[in-house]
Amino acid sequence: MLSELTDIAEFDHALLMQMPLWVSVPLLCVWLLPLVLCLHFDRRALISPLVRSRNTIHTAFWLTVILMVPVFGSVLYLAGSVLPAVLHKRRTGSDSVPGTFPLRRRQLLTLCMAGAAACVLAVVTPILAAKEPFSGISHILTQNWVFEITFLCFTYLLLTDWIWSVRRPALYLYFTPEQTAPVSKGTLFGVPYLREEGTRITAPAILREEAVRARQTANLLFRHHVYGAEMVGRKDNIESDGRKYRCQVLGIRGHWLESTPDFMEMRYIGKGITRCRVCIWDADGDDRKCTEKVLYRAVPECTGWLIRAGILLTVQMGMGSVWACTLHRTVMELFARIG
Repeated sequence: MLSELTDIAEFDHALLMQMPLWVSVPLLCVWLLPLVLCLHFDRRALISPLVRSRNTIHTAFWLTVILMVPVFGSVLYLAGSVLPAVLHKRRTGSDSVPGTFPLRRRQLLTLCMAGAAACVLAVVTPILAAKEPFSGISHILTQNWVFEITFLCFTYLLLTDWIWSVRRPALYLYFTPEQTAPVSKGTLFGVPYLREEGTRITAPAILREEAVRARQTANLLFRHHVYGAEMVGRKDNIESDGRKYRCQVLGIRGHWLESTPDFMEMRYIGKGITRCRVCIWDADGDDRKCTEKVLYRAVPECTGWLIRAGILLTVQMGMGSVWACTLHRTVMELFARIG
């Protein structure tokens, strides 16, 4: 679509000039006003990952739908984004719309770079092809490479997103009940040794409950896709199975709140959660003590990455596919015949 952007603009302008005024003006309003509304509802979430957009899914997705399918795309946006946002606001009073999914800055930057590369390629290749004396190379240069170039850019983006968003991040969560559990006392190498109750429980039912609790908390922490050291030390109050807990992020890959603990046992308990028995050494002046605790290592779910992949590939189809251009022209011709 980017390779024929100029042709599309000229095509739309010619059709709108041929249409009666009573058809072209409402058509432009229905087509372009939702485009402005989409940018308004974004609330600068495109440039700030911590801002909660009022658009469902993602603004880049809806912009592509609106531009690729004139008028019909705008109606889809009103039904699939604006209406759910209004109903959710009326029912809950919250602007945080379910289904909103942010993209990070590097993803949007790569998206813009893919579009720029496609536009440059669309302008340069015809010039090179005209000056190339060899028909074989000329034939290669004159092919529409916009879809292939953008597809390679987006594939690179998805692979790096997988590494940074799914494989690399790992939080270590520590839960304490509202009422502190008793601690067993002893000594270890002459140092006071404390062991929190429940650290060595292996009952499958209890482990499943722990996995669900840790997964819910991790999803809450990972919802903005921010995985830096600023998360270390964060505290949240959560409620699970009628009990209230205090959760603290003791560490993230490469960063810990205090000293790195000694890992005694690691056991995967499901839902992307690993149960870790650790010893944490504390020093207060000349006094030292060792406390055995349970941490939960949590990684992001693949669901978020799959949603981002679907959004980005849809945007890529709208940017680089000739099919999208054909669909755009077909819809415009349909309205021209109606007018």
